[in-house]
Amino acid sequence: MAEGWRRNPWIRRLPLLIVAAIGIWLWKGGELKKRQVYLLLPLDDRAQIVRFHGTLEERAGGIWELLKSEERDFPAGAAPSQVEWTLPLSRGEYRVVAGYALRSGEGCSVERTLKLDQEELSIVLPRPGSAECRPGGARGR
Repeated sequence: MAEGWRRNPWIRRLPLLIVAAIGIWLWKGGELKKRQVYLLLPLDDRAQIVRFHGTLEERAGGIWELLKSEERDFPAGAAPSQVEWTLPLSRGEYRVVAGYALRSGEGCSVERTLKLDQEELSIVLPRPGSAECRPGGARGR
């Protein structure tokens, strides 16, 4: 009777079922979700914005790894209200550096470190001259 459990077909298949369950968990659980990152430009100055730059970095161990970098020129000053990136991102710590330059030569650049725990990130870029704005704006050419 004690040896009868070894003959049960489900017991013999148990290791295979465990391996399959772990494989499915790793396959679905390790998948990165597509998430949105919104960089909102100041509405009052949109017509004056001639250049935008932005980078997104992920902390990998003790270093920052570049995931996305973008520069855009708006010679006519027709900047959009926001720049949107859709990227496969996992939960974790990210750094966004973004800025813009105005036709007058003024500009603004900000750096934010964020913990991603939601579906989207929104970063509002401040107006030039505000306390959180670093002078310089978009990188010059």
